[in-house]
Amino acid sequence: MLIAGETVEVHNGELYARLRRHCGYADELLAAALETFDYERLAASGGKGGDRMARSTCKRFFIKEVPGDHKTLLDHSLVESFVDHLCSGPSLLCRIVLHYSRPDGSPFIVMTNCLPTSSPVPVHELYDLKGSADDKTLMREAQAVPEVHKRWFMLSWMVAEGCGSCLCDVPEDRKRYMEGKQRAFQLPFHVGAEQRTRLLEQVKRDTAFLAEKMLMDYSMIVAIQHVPRDQVAAAVCPPGVGDTHLAPVVVEFGGEALIYTFGIIDFLQYWNSGKKVAHVIKRTFAPRPISTIPPPEYASQFYQFFVTKLVPDATPLAVGATVETPKQPAVLANDEDEFVDVTLDGAADAGDVEIELGPMPPSRPVPVPAPAPAPAPAPAPAPAPAPAAAVEKAEEAEAAEEAPPTPPPAPVSGFAEDPKAAEGAEADEEDEFAEAQEGVADEETEVEAFVPEPESPRAGDEA
Repeated sequence: MLIAGETVEVHNGELYARLRRHCGYADELLAAALETFDYERLAASGGKGGDRMARSTCKRFFIKEVPGDHKTLLDHSLVESFVDHLCSGPSLLCRIVLHYSRPDGSPFIVMTNCLPTSSPVPVHELYDLKGSADDKTLMREAQAVPEVHKRWFMLSWMVAEGCGSCLCDVPEDRKRYMEGKQRAFQLPFHVGAEQRTRLLEQVKRDTAFLAEKMLMDYSMIVAIQHVPRDQVAAAVCPPGVGDTHLAPVVVEFGGEALIYTFGIIDFLQYWNSGKKVAHVIKRTFAPRPISTIPPPEYASQFYQFFVTKLVPDATPLAVGATVETPKQPAVLANDEDEFVDVTLDGAADAGDVEIELGPMPPSRPVPVPAPAPAPAPAPAPAPAPAPAAAVEKAEEAEAAEEAPPTPPPAPVSGFAEDPKAAEGAEADEEDEFAEAQEGVADEETEVEAFVPEPESPRAGDEA
């Protein structure tokens, strides 16, 4: 394969080709984006890792040098699991579509730009969120917020920020950066109730996958565009053929339209010995909550953060869209983007589509409530158990729907019934009471002595 005039070595090429086909990224599109790429444009990404990266000329892809993650990505089984995860259900994970090494051996990946590139409205706010004290603001009022990190030798900064009383020794750009960190951690995101549910389902699915693979330290990138209500249709850019950004969430709140775009990035960090040492140090000295924690804890903290962060008090907006996608994301033909695919499902009209993330089917089938029992004497079919990945509230609702009605005094389900007992059950209540008083139906009375009082329906039980 040729990239920027060089013949490169591609790693796990068949797996990434499968993912590109699923997402609708034509090989010709990728080749055109990389043919004119100039490695001189690579620059430090600004994070603590400092890996060099740059956008392609078409702005749809990022080319990133990955000396630290190269070994992780050589794991064929991990890459296969990653591709399976993205092809089997909804996901906010940024798509890695190519992994290669240059002739000098330096490793690179090509990943999608999960933010829109063709909208006439600039991104006004951009956040990098981990659900910890490491959260930061990347853009505010459409202006970049430079990262100004504190180091151990900057004692005056440490003392001033620690005391909080005199910040005269702290530069203004450092103050702005710290204000951005606090804002990123505290700012709520106003969305619709259904949008919130779908977003959280995707976050939970992705974090469960990453925890299973012992990966942590990932971030949610969140872009916000502020648009006047009457201009939202022109500002929203649903993903089309060849687009790499994820479908936006569009709402009205506070007299204006808000366009959110979400994506999970930087998810290739294993829980290794270095992270374990950093965990001990940060647990002692760093402000809470910390992000250097074991993957299962990280996944739980990350998910719970967005449970609080996403506030369901906004009005979802519908805008026109002409994107044609299949009804099921598992079908690869013309699968432009999983999120838009399912958004179209259930829309009132083809030209009036609610631009939001979901609803998306999970990787495993979602059980439907059991049908109402027929009037036949046979008991109603047992309700299907909820999958392990279902959220607890969904399990409560399903349990309430599937709870059997309060059983009648007789006949008792679960005990053998003879024809005489059945006839006694059909008698009116006064006759049964008289028989019980006179001791006529001794066998029925003996059975009833072992039957506990009917329990109340389980609708209010705790899950």
